[in-house]
Amino acid sequence: MPRYAPDNRSRPIRTLARRRRLTVLFLCLFAVHGAFSGPGESTKPVAERMAYARSTKEKALALNDSSLLAEGHYLYGKAFAFAGDYITSQRYFLNSLRIQEALGDSDRIARLYVRLSENERGQGHYGDAMQYARTALAISKRINATLGITIALQAIGSIHEYFWETDNVKNTASYDTAYECYREVERLMLQENNRTGIADASQLLGGLLSKKKDLRCFEYLQKALTVFADENMYGDQIRTKIDLASAHLRFGQLPMALKQLKAAQQLYEETQLREIPLRLALYQGYSQYYRAIGAPDSTLVYRERLHEIQLAQANSDQKTILEWLRKEHEMQQREKEMEQHKQQVVLQASNLQLQQKFILFLCLLVILTIVAGAFFFILNRRNRRTSQLNAQLVQEQGHRIKNNLQAVSALLQLQSRNLTDPAARSAMLDSKLRVQSIALLQRRLYDERLGPEVNLSEYLSELTDQILAACGYPHLDKTVVIDNTSLNPERALPIALILNELITNACKYAFADHPAPRLTVSCSRTNKRLLLTVSDNGPGFEPSKDRPPASFGLQLIHMQAEQLYARYTFERVETGTKFRMELTV
Repeated sequence: MPRYAPDNRSRPIRTLARRRRLTVLFLCLFAVHGAFSGPGESTKPVAERMAYARSTKEKALALNDSSLLAEGHYLYGKAFAFAGDYITSQRYFLNSLRIQEALGDSDRIARLYVRLSENERGQGHYGDAMQYARTALAISKRINATLGITIALQAIGSIHEYFWETDNVKNTASYDTAYECYREVERLMLQENNRTGIADASQLLGGLLSKKKDLRCFEYLQKALTVFADENMYGDQIRTKIDLASAHLRFGQLPMALKQLKAAQQLYEETQLREIPLRLALYQGYSQYYRAIGAPDSTLVYRERLHEIQLAQANSDQKTILEWLRKEHEMQQREKEMEQHKQQVVLQASNLQLQQKFILFLCLLVILTIVAGAFFFILNRRNRRTSQLNAQLVQEQGHRIKNNLQAVSALLQLQSRNLTDPAARSAMLDSKLRVQSIALLQRRLYDERLGPEVNLSEYLSELTDQILAACGYPHLDKTVVIDNTSLNPERALPIALILNELITNACKYAFADHPAPRLTVSCSRTNKRLLLTVSDNGPGFEPSKDRPPASFGLQLIHMQAEQLYARYTFERVETGTKFRMELTV
């Protein structure tokens, strides 16, 4: 045989090992399920569970009771989980959880999360199972529900116990976590003085310690057995005796193991529990015993019995579920047909009423349309006449303002000719230039109809040419660079007045007797900041020497800058004087 050829003789051994692991997993799930099930609950067949869940749901719908409806979904979920249909069970548990969460935190929510954890374990999704169990623990701690805390701890402990059992290197971290969870359950039950709860915790601890071959397992299991016997809890007694038998087998105490198995079988037959999981546990115990003593025939017999019972139970549950689903589907179909018939009747009546209302509405709409059309026709003619009159009034007002400003400018020009004082004549001419700046703005607004804003590039360029021509420098060497931006008139006029003052002053004081006068005007906009600079190549401007600091021109510049909330400076540079003003637009 080649060195790496598969050994077909090992296949039956692997198959039996796989079946044994599945059986042990089923029994572990049943043990945890029984830890928080009610008395006699685990003995109910699937059909009885389905019927009880259905009656609960129908009662909830009749009473319109959300809490009872959540309980009905929960019972359906338990029934399907007991039958091994974890997917359907999960759907019902989630429906119940959605209703319960709307009602607020309670121990029922924790119970549902534990059930969801069980279903995930049944499907081999241990990560999701752990997440659900931890959620149940967090909710139980938040509402201080001792029962919820204990069942959540049992679920977490059983998952870690499974991790430890299936770990080839037997990492003690999972074992220690499971042990601490079970010890915490025991401590909580001791605080509550709950004897059966203490017995359940002792049974869990005994089973865990037995798997690690710790002699303390016998003490815990015996303690649990004593309480179960006192309380006449026959199913728990049988399970504990089977756990004791497994513990004796692990320690090689074969006679004691057989004694416990026979005692469990006798109690099972005397009480006539007819509980299939208990019978499976008994057969599993006998199978382990006969394998330990080296009796393969007897071992095979019990394994076959295990398989037959599991198969028969699965077939029975499957038939029950299929029959239930068929009846449920038929009922839903009948209810759906009845509901559709009712909806059709209601829809026909509604359509008839809707048609009548529509005809009435259509008639009213036609009448209203005719009335509204006549009204809007009259209103439109009146508004058109009003708009035309307003346009004429605005145009007339603009012309009058422009004419008045031109008249004022002409009067100032005539008055300046009659003045002999040079200072008075200069002041009169300055006033004339200011009026012309306002007149230019008025003309651009009303004559050209450019809109509610003024284009600074065109306005300031024209204003610069006009001022230079009025001051006698029409062909001056000038540089005017102004960004194509617009401002409202209330902000454009102060800038124009400031520019008027600066150019006028330059013509008077900087360009007089200058062989090559030069003027530079720049206005740029960056985001919401506007920068205006005006510079000349004159002798330089120092307010404390060249001009009185309280002159009208400087006061006017200061007032206009304050109106714009702007900051400005005069700088004396090598080539003359530079004015810089920055404002927010």
